[in-house]
Amino acid sequence: MGDVFNFNFDPGPLVGIIVLLAIAGFGFIIWMLIDAISRPVEHFSRPNAKTGWIVGLALGLVLGFGFLGVIVTQNP
Repeated sequence: MGDVFNFNFDPGPLVGIIVLLAIAGFGFIIWMLIDAISRPVEHFSRPNAKTGWIVGLALGLVLGFGFLGVIVTQNP
């Protein structure tokens, strides 16, 4: 019965590519967040649009990349 739940994680080259893409996506969101914070309100379509972009990017950064923490902590 113990062999049914035996899980052996063997990362292949595809995992490296996925990690590189995740790092690039993380950097892009950080770049977009800094750009949205530094732009004046006049560059947005409405005054509330700046706040919406900042909140959306911050939530996407926290919730969208939350799976990375789970992956890192699951591997011994």
